[in-house]
Amino acid sequence: MCRYYQQRGIEPVHFPIHDFNQDDLISKLYGAACELNDMISQRGRAVYVHCTAGMGRAPASVLVYLCLFRGMQPEEARVFVKSYR
Repeated sequence: MCRYYQQRGIEPVHFPIHDFNQDDLISKLYGAACELNDMISQRGRAVYVHCTAGMGRAPASVLVYLCLFRGMQPEEARVFVKSYR
C-alpha cells in the first residue's frame, strides 16, 4: 500500500492507537490532534483520517483536533464530523 500511495504523491502517516482500548485512545488523542495540526497548519497538507473500523479512533482524533486547534465546541465538532461520516 505504501508504494501505491508514494507513486501518487500521497504520504501515508501511521499513528497507532489500539482498537477498542479506551486507555490507549485517551492517552494518545492529544498526540494525534497535534500530528493533524502539524500536517494541516504547518505543512499545508490535505489529510484523510481513517482507522480500520472507522467508529472510534479516527473520529475521536479529528474531534480533539477541531476542538483544540480550530476552536470548535465539542457539540459543533461532533455535528461537523458526523456530517462527513
